[in-house]
Amino acid sequence: MSVDPDLPGLATKIIQNYSNAQIAQLIRMISPVSPCALMAADEFERVMNVLAGQNRRRAFSDRSISAAR
Repeated sequence: MSVDPDLPGLATKIIQNYSNAQIAQLIRMISPVSPCALMAADEFERVMNVLAGQNRRRAFSDRSISAAR
């Protein structure tokens, strides 16, 4: 499989302009989703941000978030 010649340059720009957390969020948002998913990736991110902002309980584990996704 050949690599599109524009991709390495684009990857470099992304790395230079965005934080690791922002890049991880972008990857989550463009990753394929399950056909049985009830929410789009961006909707899920918004819900998780709201829940994280409530600080009423401990944070969800990565495993729990992955299962919910």
